[in-house]
Amino acid sequence: MIFAEQIPRAEYSKMMVIDAPDAGQFSKAHIPGAVNIEWRKVLEQRSKIPKDKMVLIYCNTGSLSISP
Repeated sequence: MIFAEQIPRAEYSKMMVIDAPDAGQFSKAHIPGAVNIEWRKVLEQRSKIPKDKMVLIYCNTGSLSISP
């Protein structure tokens, strides 16, 4: 798990950033340039996720974006 602050801002342009809270939370605050795909819908919307670049899934606690 990493924190958003640990990623240099210049790196964000090289990756797709998915901010994973629901739309209401996303509208209040999110990473600039991030795409909102609610964590429950990431698998069903996987066609929107590029296969040719790094993808970072972010949530404010890490509990939604961490994988087992």
